[in-house]
Amino acid sequence: MNFPSSIAKLNKVAQRLRQIHRAGPTKPLGDATAEARRRLGGTALLLTRQKHHVTSSSHSLADQQKLLFRAIPIGLSQMERHLVAHDRRERRKRAPLLEQTNTTTDTSTGLPSVPPVRCTPQFIKSIRLLLQLLNFFEDERVVFYNRQVAYLKEKQNRSLERYRDFTEEFRIPLARGTGEERQELKEVKDRLQQEIQLDKEDLALFEQSIVTRPFISARMWRYVLNQPVWETLTHRVATSREETERKEAALQLLSLSGALVRLSLGALNAYVNGQEINRHSPRFVVSLPSRKYRQIKKEKEEAGETAPEVLSDASSDVLFDMLAETSPAPAQGKKGNAAAVTPHKKTKRKVHQLAYIPPRTTDTQNLLLDTIALQSHMFPFLSVTEPFQPIGHATLYCEELLRLFISVQKIASTLLVLQGQGSTPVHPSLHQVLKQMESVLIKASTELKANLFVQISETEKVPSLPPARSARVILDLDSLQLIRPGEKESLVILNCFLLHVFPQIKTQTLSAMRGKAEHTTFGSLYDFTTKAHRGKLRKTHGSRQKTEAYLSGTIIQQTRLQQRMVRAALRQQYADRVVREKNELLGQQLSRYELISLFQILTVYLTVLEEKGAHSEDAFLLPAALHTMEAILLNKYLEEVDQGESEEVLFLMTDLIKLWSALVLLIPVVERREALHRPGSHSNAARQERAIVNFMSGLVLSNVNGILAERVEALSRHQSSSEPLPLHRFSLRQLEQLARCLFEYNMQHPPGANALSNRVSQDSSAIRKQVDAAVSQLGELLLHDRQIKREIQRMPLEQRQSMEFCFSECFRAAEKLDPITKEIIEKLCYAV
Repeated sequence: MNFPSSIAKLNKVAQRLRQIHRAGPTKPLGDATAEARRRLGGTALLLTRQKHHVTSSSHSLADQQKLLFRAIPIGLSQMERHLVAHDRRERRKRAPLLEQTNTTTDTSTGLPSVPPVRCTPQFIKSIRLLLQLLNFFEDERVVFYNRQVAYLKEKQNRSLERYRDFTEEFRIPLARGTGEERQELKEVKDRLQQEIQLDKEDLALFEQSIVTRPFISARMWRYVLNQPVWETLTHRVATSREETERKEAALQLLSLSGALVRLSLGALNAYVNGQEINRHSPRFVVSLPSRKYRQIKKEKEEAGETAPEVLSDASSDVLFDMLAETSPAPAQGKKGNAAAVTPHKKTKRKVHQLAYIPPRTTDTQNLLLDTIALQSHMFPFLSVTEPFQPIGHATLYCEELLRLFISVQKIASTLLVLQGQGSTPVHPSLHQVLKQMESVLIKASTELKANLFVQISETEKVPSLPPARSARVILDLDSLQLIRPGEKESLVILNCFLLHVFPQIKTQTLSAMRGKAEHTTFGSLYDFTTKAHRGKLRKTHGSRQKTEAYLSGTIIQQTRLQQRMVRAALRQQYADRVVREKNELLGQQLSRYELISLFQILTVYLTVLEEKGAHSEDAFLLPAALHTMEAILLNKYLEEVDQGESEEVLFLMTDLIKLWSALVLLIPVVERREALHRPGSHSNAARQERAIVNFMSGLVLSNVNGILAERVEALSRHQSSSEPLPLHRFSLRQLEQLARCLFEYNMQHPPGANALSNRVSQDSSAIRKQVDAAVSQLGELLLHDRQIKREIQRMPLEQRQSMEFCFSECFRAAEKLDPITKEIIEKLCYAV
């Protein structure tokens, strides 16, 4: 089998998987006995089994299982063996050339001149297709593995729940029942316990199957790293004079680098979860043992038939029995062979057990480090975007390049964390490689930003990217620290991508909608007159009151203006529906973490621009922040609809802290904007902006107070009735961040300001009550929660001092730092 035929075979497997996905969703894998679960029928305790009906979904699932367990590993094993043979042949071809070049040296460097290795376009295409297929197979494996593990765990939990319900319902008959009834109940109890044990065995078997490890092996990974395609493509990018050839080589290099880094990131995730990669691809694959196999084996053992002996070694694997093969007879000399030919009656050889040998693993970190070193060499050849014109092509290229930078950055940071934990010995060249990668990444990303800014400034066009992808570009730029608050280039790039994330901002749909909403709310016909008509009426009738009285008394004028009011209301309704649909789509395509991060970026930029007084430059930022808030709420609502959940607390504590820290920065911005505008349409829009921000602030604070109150109630129940105390839903670091945010809000809005100001709205007073409640509950937690006390006392002295200062300033800003509270905080942070 040659290289193209191996690729074609794997490509057919991928096409078959895609056909299965197009056929429809498949159910999780399960035994027929698990689908036909024994059920209790009332007091009669009837145990029945339902027949397993084969559906198209089960057929698709069986095909998918066959592909994942057999076709893909065997195809990759054949591919790997062919690649090794191909590499050996190439080395033999180059050996004479290398020997010849050892005698000739380069005059400029004094080193032996090695002839460049040229790769054909077909071979480069094959390597690219191989990496794409490996990524596709890995995605399928991860989805299949997570779905099956979740299903098996859920099945095990259901078995445990049925067992608990049965023992609770028939507790008295099991203890004091008559002989026959008690015997039947014990049989049912034993069967339920057996079901629980079988479910545990199913989960243990699946967790040791072939789909638990990544499909790529160390040998194939190393082969891809050592391929001459990288040298060939970088040489083309650096030396090509034609822009077409240079662009094609850069795109191929970016595609290969992105596929390799994405595959490396998947292997790293598996490594962090305790799943090593294989040194070689397995050359044989066995099916996953089922309950039927175990039942047949058990019946044979009970019947006394000859069965393979099971090793009692603690390190033996659960798949031990599936690899039993007839071992060959031991090697003998010539005399032994001659004796074996004697015409004696043949006896049946004893079947020996072949011990299960787990696949040999390799060190994943070394391969990851080599991948980072290779990509560090590729970055300077990828950061040039001049050949990609117009701006749309350059933006697409920049999107892929930013994704590559972020992935390499994640791999490097994860390697540093793993080395810091001390789980594995530090690689000698780790810090050197990472330092080189950091310097090259900074230089390449800076050049990319400069090129992107020049092209955006010259063309003045928005990038041709969907809203979700444009938002991810903003997040990637912020992660690489390429956009900085207060910088002109950063603001230009940010506005460019924001206008494509929220296209309704550019068309001023939001401002028009607000204006029409104001007119509809007031219900005045005078507001729906045109400018020329309004001037004529004011000239004829004088004041506005006389003009409105004239309009209300004239049937023709009243009818015309009422029709215009209806059309405005319909346009407002349509604009509202369009904006909601766009925000809902953005909430579906982006995760909650991405939306909250985007909201934080926008609030930081707004704060910096407000401090500089550049109110004309933030025309897009505040509407974008308001739309992002709506997308966050829609994201949570859609998630609850999909999962069928309805919790009193909308968000996790981590999300709430991030939202509240961003809102603390946004509240002064909208308040200053409201104070700057005079009474009129702009002031009405500013009041609406402040109302939206106040509503979101109240919602976030109510959720924070709900989580804190839940913990306080659990502490009170624990003290009164000795009820076991559950773990809290937040960390000590999150409490510290909450205290800092409450301190900042109290410094901006002192507690006594509400009584002195008459312009404070009802929403602001509601926020003040929520803030005071959060401070009070924080004090209750610090006073009664022993888990928080133990966590603080385990900290170093410097962290405890920082914690004590943070909590003290929070209570002092809220005017609740009395001597008792101060003493409690000091004992909490410094008591031994």
